[in-house]
Amino acid sequence: MIPKPARTPTGPPRPALAGAVCGRVDALGGYPARVVVVKGRTTCVTALRVFRKYYDPTTPAEGSAGLAVIDRWTCSTRLRVATCTLRATTIQARG
Repeated sequence: MIPKPARTPTGPPRPALAGAVCGRVDALGGYPARVVVVKGRTTCVTALRVFRKYYDPTTPAEGSAGLAVIDRWTCSTRLRVATCTLRATTIQARG
């Protein structure tokens, strides 16, 4: 008898609450930045996707703060901390 493969969980990603560390992305300066949910909740998949798009060199950004809107998230950078907000949720990439 051939064993059946184990089932893997499927479905929507679980929300990450404030304080959750979602992983790392490469910032424009070439340094790794840790992605954190600061306030509210979102999924880590979303947080990582937003920062990967924000740090993409082809993403247009305005001014010295690098202001950009990524999938309705408003993002900007101050020093080595990028912050994105959407309604009551704030995520950061800290380098």
